[in-house]
Amino acid sequence: MKNTVTAEHWKRFLEIAEENPKLITNQFCGSNVKAKLNTLWQSVVNSLNSLVYGEKSVSE
Repeated sequence: MKNTVTAEHWKRFLEIAEENPKLITNQFCGSNVKAKLNTLWQSVVNSLNSLVYGEKSVSE
């Protein structure tokens, strides 16, 4: 299956970004900034992969 970004992927990503604006601005504060960012991106990956159009990892 080809891993193509669909309109539904963009819709889900925008919903997540609206709920988590720091994802776009990358303005995390405090300790463990990298861990917080990785956790947030992993949740994005999980959400997008749940759409069953193919899977990608955080690094992709």
